Amino acid sequence: MKLIKTLLAGLTAMVVAAGFALSAQANQINGDIDFAGQVTYDTTSLATATMVTQWHMAVVSGSTGDFSGLTGSNVAFVTPYVFNPPTAYATLWSVGGFTFELDNSSIQHQDGFLLFIMGSGFVSGPGFDKTPGLWSFSSNHSNGKTASSFNFSANTTAVPTPDSGSAVALLGIALVTVGALRAKFRS
Repeated sequence: MKLIKTLLAGLTAMVVAAGFALSAQANQINGDIDFAGQVTYDTTSLATATMVTQWHMAVVSGSTGDFSGLTGSNVAFVTPYVFNPPTAYATLWSVGGFTFELDNSSIQHQDGFLLFIMGSGFVSGPGFDKTPGLWSFSSNHSNGKTASSFNFSANTTAVPTPDSGSAVALLGIALVTVGALRAKFRS
């Protein structure tokens, strides 16, 4: 009987924990947001650039999910945006109440024709929980020569943490185990 009470207390704790886990992830952000515009770097060559010193005409060029309705909106980016060395930013960009906190990034490719950076961090927004997100940034120059400004495109994808299906499965296993033990001790 003592064992059953202990098991029931453990089961109750698991149910409460599963409930908190489910509610903690209920308001995560879903969707993609794309940006486009022009940038000025600290040099006139993509091959040697280390930071964006100015953002020109930076707008949301596309949006899905919870970002829907932001297409065409002006975006505020941190200035300067230092990518070499990789630099974390509490607010890399903000638009429509959403912000992106860049935790880490790395240059995937850089030469006179293309600059491509990937990173990760967290997206925040009004009424939503802080949600993991991925950031990508690319800038190009078709002939690889020097220029005063370059086109850019960027994307942030909110990557909500998986649902608590594993917690629910664990709860089911616990219930079956308690039922089996209870039947064993009754006989």
